[in-house]
Amino acid sequence: MKDMKIKMKNLNTTTLLILSALFLFSACASRAGQDQKSDQQSQKKWYGKKANWIGDSIVYGHGTNKPYWDIIRTRLGFSQVRNYGISGSTMTKINASDATKSVALRYMNMDNDADLIVIHVGCNDIGRMIAGQYQMGSLTDTVTTTWYGACNTVFSGLINKYPTKKIAVITPLPWQSATRIQATPYINALIDSAHQYNLPVLDLYNESGICPYNSKHVTAFMPDGLHPNTAGHKRIADRVEEFIRGL
Repeated sequence: MKDMKIKMKNLNTTTLLILSALFLFSACASRAGQDQKSDQQSQKKWYGKKANWIGDSIVYGHGTNKPYWDIIRTRLGFSQVRNYGISGSTMTKINASDATKSVALRYMNMDNDADLIVIHVGCNDIGRMIAGQYQMGSLTDTVTTTWYGACNTVFSGLINKYPTKKIAVITPLPWQSATRIQATPYINALIDSAHQYNLPVLDLYNESGICPYNSKHVTAFMPDGLHPNTAGHKRIADRVEEFIRGL
């Protein structure tokens, strides 16, 4: 009788372990199914849609034949991603030469039928401000000759141009010639301006996964200390894709 009780106890313990394992497996399978469904839904959301991507040389694709936005186009099924990147582009307009490169002017000429508009610019502006060529200004500025003013002009203008569409902002990547101490105030100002209009921001300056001050990362992802290579754009695409899926 004693042996039977021990066997029954062991059997009950084994049964409980099996049931627990089945429960955990079922829960994990359910979670995996939900994650897969969510992933499919986020991809379906952008399938066949059009996007306008405006910015500087990084958006243009300097240093690669496969910019990050083109990787995202394939992954998320966009029918078209229009590249409005221009090397040397700025957000601000200070002088006559900026007329063809300033996002504060160029955004008005983008196609009207985009479902998603992404602004990824600022490196050239910040370099100029660090050099003392123009000022940050204040959060209430509306002129295109200050950093805040140009950001406000672009963000408010895009909302008026695309009132029912998704608009997103991406901060510049970090780069070698500007220290974090120098660039951070301007990055924060860009984020503050975007948030003033409730626009979502992806902070690649702090979260790109690429460090231009590390020689190994420079060799692998950013050979000139500024422009990502193909591997760099692939790494950026991973971050940006996650961001776009969540919009």
